[in-house]
Amino acid sequence: MVEIWRSGGSNMTGSPDDARMIEGEGWDGPLFMDSQCLALDNWVMMGVWGTVTERLLLSPGVTNPFTRHSVVTANAAETLQVVTKGRSILGIGRGDSVLAYLGHQPFGTERFERVLSDLRALLAREGIPF
Repeated sequence: MVEIWRSGGSNMTGSPDDARMIEGEGWDGPLFMDSQCLALDNWVMMGVWGTVTERLLLSPGVTNPFTRHSVVTANAAETLQVVTKGRSILGIGRGDSVLAYLGHQPFGTERFERVLSDLRALLAREGIPF
């Protein structure tokens, strides 16, 4: 199966009209930038879009474990999954671009693997060690 996604970058809006237009154009889903330095809050915008569309898949493009703790990310992803009746996709990366804007290095591979393990556990409603 092939999906065609639209990357909106920093110009993605929370506009219901934009959501309906993109769904009407036939896209499988839009990617919402998760960069507090460059864009509006992606989880809020995805929630708005999820309430005014019927089939669009919604995903951050991408979130990172530095500016959003894994517990916060899991909660947002699960909330969006409920609001959209299963149309939430969790796109996560090491944070290369957003962390560069903040003057930090991306997460190392070992630390990122721990975050992914924690997210899997949290989304399965299991506990994680602190």
